[in-house]
Amino acid sequence: MVGANPTCAPFAGELAARGVQLDPHPAPFAGALLATWSAPASMTSRPLGLFTCDDWRYGSASLRAGVLERLRRWVGGPVESSTLLGYGTILPDDWATTLFRSRCGQPHSSSFALYRIYGSAAGFAGVAPARP
Repeated sequence: MVGANPTCAPFAGELAARGVQLDPHPAPFAGALLATWSAPASMTSRPLGLFTCDDWRYGSASLRAGVLERLRRWVGGPVESSTLLGYGTILPDDWATTLFRSRCGQPHSSSFALYRIYGSAAGFAGVAPARP
């Protein structure tokens, strides 16, 4: 559940304020419980590292949007040492969607982790996230 993970905890209040309903029963492994993907939730509590190309291909549009949101927040988050050094670069949603459509459409790509594809691409072709 969001809040139990230190990476997600800062966003728990914001998600609740937006009325986002989290999946209380995340899929235990990639490709399992396909019905979870067709739920109307826009976010999921399933660990980000478990989302694969198979999930992207067969997931609903709302969950794809939720995965993109989480990837943006994770990859575009603060880079810190003893002080804040800056923020990571992110991919605009249309770029990320095109990237996943291309990479996940390849034969034998079903088990590729989405965060690894996104993180590598954002490091080379990403843009600075908008900050208030």
